[in-house]
Amino acid sequence: MLRITNDAGEFHIEVLLLSDVRGPASVALTLYRETEASRELRQKVAAERRAMREFEQLPAGRPSKRDRRHNHPIPRPLLKVPSYAKFARDLYSTLLTLPPTSPRPPSSNSTRTNARPHPSLAPRP
Repeated sequence: MLRITNDAGEFHIEVLLLSDVRGPASVALTLYRETEASRELRQKVAAERRAMREFEQLPAGRPSKRDRRHNHPIPRPLLKVPSYAKFARDLYSTLLTLPPTSPRPPSSNSTRTNARPHPSLAPRP
């Protein structure tokens, strides 16, 4: 017996079979069965929710920008976005505090013994 709770309500489900692969919903419906008590309770809660909509007060029209700001305020940390200059300063100061690294020795395939310099780098006569 499984108990599943979501926005639609609470389900009490009896698992009948398990499947090795995911399949269509029509096959999935044959793998479990909802208890009668659970189904009746969910239908009762849904009816109550529909009845409450009749008493719900809706706004007269579209909310203004001021209303939206008041109803859904932006969290304070998002208002203070760090500037790029501060980010660059912090990065530079972090790099300065890192210990110096030793240069890497050249790899064996990077030094060619019979390599000629590029013509533009060759000494001029």
